[in-house]
Amino acid sequence: MRLSSRWSLLPMLLLCVQPLLAGGIAPQDRTMLVRELNSGEQWQWNSARAPSRYSPCSTFKIPNALIGLENGTISLQRNERGYSFIVDPNQPWWPEGWAMKQNLRDALRRSTVWYFQGLARAVGLPTYQRWLRHFRYGNENTTGGVDQFWLGDSLRI
Repeated sequence: MRLSSRWSLLPMLLLCVQPLLAGGIAPQDRTMLVRELNSGEQWQWNSARAPSRYSPCSTFKIPNALIGLENGTISLQRNERGYSFIVDPNQPWWPEGWAMKQNLRDALRRSTVWYFQGLARAVGLPTYQRWLRHFRYGNENTTGGVDQFWLGDSLRI
């Protein structure tokens, strides 16, 4: 999979937008800015909130998956990860369907944090740092650690 075509990013972008459209996030907390790089044209949702930076949290599963696919850590055919209660103990707040084997499709659909944390550990921090620079993704800060930087206070978009 190559990221050279903007059309290859369209399906991933649509996955990112789905929570906004589904109404799972309170309207005042919904924010999105999309910029077409060639023309500079922009589309915004909640433009008053858009200038502030926030942790990407679950929206980072999109670039996380793309990075894993691009560097070969996973492929479209080989992307299943086994669940380990030792590495990722089941938490009381976890939704049903997390504490089991996952493939990329299920992990994207369920927003399974442990799957993407495991993927991040397999990919490695230097690779993420390179890709965040390449994407010019937010403040590019990964000091929160390889499996936490998009969930806490370090990476901001």
